[in-house]
Amino acid sequence: MVKNIPPKLYKFQALDKEGHSIQNLKRNQLWFPKPAELNDPFDLEIPFVLDWTDEDFEKFYEVNLDKRNIQSQSQATAIKETFFVNGKPKQSWKDHIYEIFENQMRQRINNEISKLGVACFTEDNLDNILMWSHYANGHKGFCLEFDTNYAPFLDTEQLRRVIYSEKYPSLPFSYYLKDESEGIPDDILRTKSLNWKYENEWRLILDVGGKPFEYDPKALTAIYFGCSMLSEDCGKIAKILAKASTRLYKMQRSYKDYSLMPIPYSK
Repeated sequence: MVKNIPPKLYKFQALDKEGHSIQNLKRNQLWFPKPAELNDPFDLEIPFVLDWTDEDFEKFYEVNLDKRNIQSQSQATAIKETFFVNGKPKQSWKDHIYEIFENQMRQRINNEISKLGVACFTEDNLDNILMWSHYANGHKGFCLEFDTNYAPFLDTEQLRRVIYSEKYPSLPFSYYLKDESEGIPDDILRTKSLNWKYENEWRLILDVGGKPFEYDPKALTAIYFGCSMLSEDCGKIAKILAKASTRLYKMQRSYKDYSLMPIPYSK
């Protein structure tokens, strides 16, 4: 179970030409894209390296030993000497097993991951210029503020805080012994490059992606319009939420430093 969930999470949105972001807002929906639609080509793609010890290779050998038609102890010793020298696995054999296992596991994991839906959020980054630039169409879009005490944030099995690392997560030998029904290792689903650390990302992961899912209207507590968002676009959203309790703000540039600040929105 995930701990220390922020009381509020934020989602930056662009105003797309097709009007999907506005339609989703009208319907109290969030779009959960499939991993292939994410903007980071490394995210949930080729997301692991193998990490086996010599003892793990010994276990691997023992697990697969019963698959051989061994007639005697001398034959078993001869076979083992093919793969081990002085009790240590031969590097050529390790490389061979890594290649086979890695391909098998990568196909297995990628097949599972490709079906998922991923909605990305951030902690309080309203004054983060990069987030507005990258995810809200150069400050022409908006940002949704969600109260995590409402759906869809209540299922903590689906909510994950992203880990930022310089290296891929390691896939341990224990995963080889697991049944496929036990799911994908958690670190594979939430590890990204250290370059993305400024995002402070949290993500909701559902079993099926490429479709919208409804959220509790009470969850949407505020909307922040980008500092370069057109007045007519602000007005469209304000009209949609005219009867809602959702607070509206407009981001303003500071004249003292490189920062942004929200002020209450008024027509």
